[in-house]
Amino acid sequence: MKPFRLFPERFKSLPLFWLSYLIFPLFGISQEPLTKAIFGYALVLLLVIVYRESYWRPRFLNIHLTIELIIVFVFCSFFNPMFIYVGFYPINLLNLIQNKIIHWITVLCIIGIFISSIIIHDVPISSPLFIATLAPIFIIVLTPFAIQANKKYQLLQQKLNSANQQINELIKREERQRIARDLHDTLGHTLSLITLKSEIVEKMIKRNPDLAIHEIKEIKETSRSTLRQVRELVSDMNLIKITEELANVRSILEAAQFELTLLGPINNVKMPKLHENILGMCLREAVTNVIKHSEGTKCIIEIKEDIDKFVLTVKDNGTGIDQKSANGNGLLGMMERIRLIDGTFHIDTHEDKGTTIHISLPKIIRNSVESTA
Repeated sequence: MKPFRLFPERFKSLPLFWLSYLIFPLFGISQEPLTKAIFGYALVLLLVIVYRESYWRPRFLNIHLTIELIIVFVFCSFFNPMFIYVGFYPINLLNLIQNKIIHWITVLCIIGIFISSIIIHDVPISSPLFIATLAPIFIIVLTPFAIQANKKYQLLQQKLNSANQQINELIKREERQRIARDLHDTLGHTLSLITLKSEIVEKMIKRNPDLAIHEIKEIKETSRSTLRQVRELVSDMNLIKITEELANVRSILEAAQFELTLLGPINNVKMPKLHENILGMCLREAVTNVIKHSEGTKCIIEIKEDIDKFVLTVKDNGTGIDQKSANGNGLLGMMERIRLIDGTFHIDTHEDKGTTIHISLPKIIRNSVESTA
């Protein structure tokens, strides 16, 4: 059974803020005779119910808006023109309604209610009561225009964010193409040369061992040179930085309503760019799995440096994962990246106790080409 919520969680505390305007009608009702006060309190209760329902059932917003306008009319006509403060509630509903015509109709209704209440209660224009009601009616009339301006700003901001994302994607695509070209230029001809020399060695090893040995030495030198070029290429790549990835992870977890805990001297850990890139991609994948599959509420991330390795630990308090999920494409991709530099990958998972991912990358990468030197 889900716990009771006054308003949907996505609206946070904003609907509660609007309830503060009930102070004005409640104070005014408390000054009325008992019978009239009971009627007033019943109207306030109805207003709160309709106001709450407008957030939970947006399909009936027009009906809710009409009921709230009627309540404002009753308050202003039968109690006091100062009850025009209640007009903030139908105005607030315009945040959830896109139709500009309804915005205009609502504003005109509020103005009509205000004018009719002044006439019904015979309030002189020079009276303090009339002057006191000008401030709220002025704010109420301007609020829909502020709402429309804010929506236009949000729409423009969304378009700007979308454009920035497209630019980032184009930059990444161009970076990938550059890397592909560099790898082709760096490795393509060299590997072809190694293949050709290997075929020569295969043919000459029995007929001319000395020439074969010479060719093998050239292959070894070519391999070493290629390895150096690849490492230079990798060091020049636009790699993922752990600090930037942690900032992204924090934003994603907060949006998913996860509590994040960071452990270890994360900002003081210095590692090679290749290690940082692999750990950053693994961290992103691990946190994505936590949000999608853990069904938990907390995530603990630890990055530390040992004597001979860098260690990343990502832990959640969710429901654990089954064997099928453990062999998913995301985790397999992480394992493949980690194996590239002789790292280790381990998962601890228990039902209702969460999942912990341990990743360890060695500081020194063993290389078969160099070891033969």
